[in-house]
Amino acid sequence: RNGLRSGVGIMSYADGSVYEGSWFNDKRHGFGVVDHVNGDHFEGHYVEDKREGEGVLFFFSAAKKTHHKRMDGEWVDDVCKTSIYSEMEPDPNVPASFQPEPLPKLQLADPDGVAAAELRRIREQSA
Repeated sequence: RNGLRSGVGIMSYADGSVYEGSWFNDKRHGFGVVDHVNGDHFEGHYVEDKREGEGVLFFFSAAKKTHHKRMDGEWVDDVCKTSIYSEMEPDPNVPASFQPEPLPKLQLADPDGVAAAELRRIREQSA
């Protein structure tokens, strides 16, 4: 429409990744799927070209030749704000997928700040 992508379509990027999904005013908008060159795969919603709302990021293991971990999350302004990170079920067609890998150790960057902000928010709602 007026020279801008709108509707459903496929876009191949210079880095080799491919987006397939909804467009509005020349931006990814609505449900879409991205296949990255490294094999990672994202399925979720976009608003104004940024991931927004529910989405799932599947991580590809080149050594195992399969997706081996997934992150089901809630995205805000292209950043995953909360998620469940898990190992995927083994693929019977990929014997290496039966070898579990440890999940990475995660740490909250500012636990005191997060707790203080949440406590303020709760107290403000109670007032």
